[in-house]
Amino acid sequence: MTILIGLALLGATVPEENYDFLSVMDGPCVPKQGVWFTPTQEAECARMTEPRHYRGTWYVDFETSFFTPAGRRSCLKTKERDACMELSGEALPPTKRWECGREFAVDFVGRRNELPGFYPSYKIVVDQLISVKRLPDPPDKYCDPKRFPEPKE
Repeated sequence: MTILIGLALLGATVPEENYDFLSVMDGPCVPKQGVWFTPTQEAECARMTEPRHYRGTWYVDFETSFFTPAGRRSCLKTKERDACMELSGEALPPTKRWECGREFAVDFVGRRNELPGFYPSYKIVVDQLISVKRLPDPPDKYCDPKRFPEPKE
């Protein structure tokens, strides 16, 4: 129900992302050693999809902001990390530079680059945040949450 209300606010039906694009990890926008992009290629590589509806887990820490679709294995737990997608956008809640990583269940409308590029291959810009819920902190052998508590506002 919340999703339908949020999507209705956009004034149009926003299709659900099916994540088939994750099987494409190579193409003209993936950098190759010694090959430079022309301005035309850069513009082509910057093209974004129409808005889509996304659901999944957002992992954020000091210099990382990754999205994993609902029902898929976390990209942080895969060897190649091919399925990692960078998440950004003004609609996301501001994050602190925590010492320990945090995870959130997110539901949002956003756009992504059409062609895979430099790691992470896909970048998603969040246009409308429908919901966000803090999840238990992921295990991290290098981080003791008691030693690095979440900063006070």
